[in-house]
Amino acid sequence: MNFNMKRALISTAIASCAAPFSINAFAVDGPVINDAYISTIQLNKNFGTDRDLLVDSKHDSYIRIDLSTLPPGTSSTQISHASLRLWVNKVNTDGIIEVYPVTSAWDENTLTGNTVPLAGGLLTKVEISAGNENQYIIIDLTGMAKIWADYPAQNFGVVLRTSSGAVATLESKEAAASHGGMLDITLQAIGNSGATGATGATGANGAPGTKGATGATGVAGATGVAGATGVAGATGVAGATGVAGATGVAGATGVAGATGVAGATGVAGATGEAGATGVD
Repeated sequence: MNFNMKRALISTAIASCAAPFSINAFAVDGPVINDAYISTIQLNKNFGTDRDLLVDSKHDSYIRIDLSTLPPGTSSTQISHASLRLWVNKVNTDGIIEVYPVTSAWDENTLTGNTVPLAGGLLTKVEISAGNENQYIIIDLTGMAKIWADYPAQNFGVVLRTSSGAVATLESKEAAASHGGMLDITLQAIGNSGATGATGATGANGAPGTKGATGATGVAGATGVAGATGVAGATGVAGATGVAGATGVAGATGVAGATGVAGATGVAGATGEAGATGVD
């Protein structure tokens, strides 16, 4: 039974119950809707249409699951288990596959080694060997499925990597063999909500709690911008004239200068007329 048939049966059962009802635990399948691998040796190439997902020291595989198959209003408290199953085509080298949550958006048609999204801390590990070929491996993603149910906008899927030297080829959703990846989710029994009970009386106020320890001093804030220059103040009144200082000691007499060169003798003037003879 595929996941669409399961949803139809669940919806029919819910719609046909006029009285309060309950449903035993049941499974819902979340299909893989985006998958692609990236290469650290072909950084600009996109492998979104490839029929394989490679996991080795030079290739990481990204997988995102469609959780719109969950009944409306499903919360983390209703998810008891969630396992991602992926078909293994080939294992060239035994090792361990590491699983990390992807924490930013990506698309299988544009993903490359130069556009890898962000990833969080290690979620889980799964051993893989030649004995896993031509069958599914199962990866427990219960914790992540709970987070995705409560916060759908954080569902960016997971990335598969290895640091142990494992070399494996998994089947992508583009493969013709119909072994596409799937998240198998087990939900707890649910039932109609009963009528809201009357609000109880307000209880007495509890005793004040003990004062918490003083927190550490915060980092000093950045220096503020210098203020504008203020208006110049008025010119102050001129101060009184100070007392004249004492006369300084006379300086020493300077050395006499050298005698200048005598000037040239001037031209003799013309002889004047003789004066009148005096009377005896």
